[in-house]
Amino acid sequence: MERIKACKTVWKCVELKKENVLIVCDIERLDIAKDLWKTGKPLSKECSLVLIKERSVDGEEPGKEVEKAMLASDVIVFVTKFSFTHTKATKKAVKNGSRIVSMPGITNDVFIRAVPANYNKIKKTGEKIKRFLGNEIRITTKRGTDLVLYRDNRKVYNSCGMLKQSGVINLPDGEVFFAPVEGKAYGKVIIDLVASPYQKTKFGRIGKVKEPFEIVIEKGKAVEVGNRVLRKWLFSAKNGNVLCEFGIGTNPKAKTEESVLEGEKAKGTAHIAFGSNTGFGGKNQSSIHLDCVFDKPTVYSDGKEIIKNGKLKEKR
Repeated sequence: MERIKACKTVWKCVELKKENVLIVCDIERLDIAKDLWKTGKPLSKECSLVLIKERSVDGEEPGKEVEKAMLASDVIVFVTKFSFTHTKATKKAVKNGSRIVSMPGITNDVFIRAVPANYNKIKKTGEKIKRFLGNEIRITTKRGTDLVLYRDNRKVYNSCGMLKQSGVINLPDGEVFFAPVEGKAYGKVIIDLVASPYQKTKFGRIGKVKEPFEIVIEKGKAVEVGNRVLRKWLFSAKNGNVLCEFGIGTNPKAKTEESVLEGEKAKGTAHIAFGSNTGFGGKNQSSIHLDCVFDKPTVYSDGKEIIKNGKLKEKR
């Protein structure tokens, strides 16, 4: 019954009506996908469920057959091990008008607990953060993070579980993010919560961070990476070491456990990502998109402190 409630939240988030729906899943998440199909079928014009072979890393393309089906669908839901959010197929579908929900690495526990959040409240929190994000952003933490990056009027997204028009959201949702200008960021970040890849890959996995590690960034690229698995991915993929995203979590129900999907949404955290960002205002194309989450950031916007140790300052 709890999973059915979460499924209904998914359809509410995309305001599903009599439209063509495509659910894409792998074998590990077939139970969730079946309940999504069961609850979505009565609401939709046509609801299809496609079982695909598991991919090897976030950002890998879903394949030609799935891409074709995506282009014929109004609403698409990914319930898969790895993320299809930052793929060419997703970008094409969004351009074609599709509304897409991506839930990479989702587990039954996370689906039940964190998906049915209060998205109206999360939206209000995100709008406050969005309003105070300027063009020069500095992020620090007590562990030693000190990173400067630049927005230069690029669009800031308040992803809050509401998708009324073409685009992509994750569920559980709750983050404010943007694509920093390529080539300008510098400093270091200490990753201490969770990082991609959070599932087993050819280079191994990270998931929940056991030993915090440092990433040194120069001219918008990671030049030193203190984790072997992440280092291999960033330097093996074309443009993989380019800093492509900065985000702030806004969902109070999300926890910082092994899933990056959930960890990056947790209120009181921030995250950076490397790889592709062409789907949300950036210019870097890559075959990967890997997120790294850290705790209790202090954020300065154009020299003014807007977040202190993970908490939004109400007075500035």
